Amino acid sequence: MALPANRPFGVLRDRAYLEARLELHPGDRLVFVTDGMLERGAAALDLPERLQQLSALHPRELVRVLGDLVLEVAGPTLQDDACLLVLDWHGGHGHTRDTNAGADPHRASTPTTTP
Repeated sequence: MALPANRPFGVLRDRAYLEARLELHPGDRLVFVTDGMLERGAAALDLPERLQQLSALHPRELVRVLGDLVLEVAGPTLQDDACLLVLDWHGGHGHTRDTNAGADPHRASTPTTTP
């Protein structure tokens, strides 16, 4: 899903940001990336394909693995920032969560090595 491109937070603070509305359902995953995850050396990583291959990973683990893969294809020093945020939507704000350090232990992914 393509969203409107906005400038970085804090730039031209007196101008409004473009807004987008999404209807989320339990099980939906949102992946936000900066252009550094898609351009220059990082472009050698097929991000859509890797997201499909790694879809079973916990969001925190997915960020770690994708970060490692970008560094692997783009070299140890990136020419641009490469930021990534992964959010899983599980539904409303009920009191059914049982967390350990902010994470549901039963939702953690099985430890893997980088594919």
